[in-house]
Amino acid sequence: MIPGGKRTLVARLMAGVGCICGVLGFTMPPTAQMAGPADFDWFAGGTVLIVFAVYLLVDGAVAFQKART
Repeated sequence: MIPGGKRTLVARLMAGVGCICGVLGFTMPPTAQMAGPADFDWFAGGTVLIVFAVYLLVDGAVAFQKART
């Protein structure tokens, strides 16, 4: 397998799930967000997932570049 390939795959999946969570949080009305038993903000959760995905994507790219040299 390509060096950093598994990290890239995980990063892409995390980015997709993060986008879905962000869209859910953006479209959900504020009253529905506070009605749940746990105060979980879907938009903030999606943002955190996307930040981790970007970190993994950069880490995978660095690993790929190190393997090429």
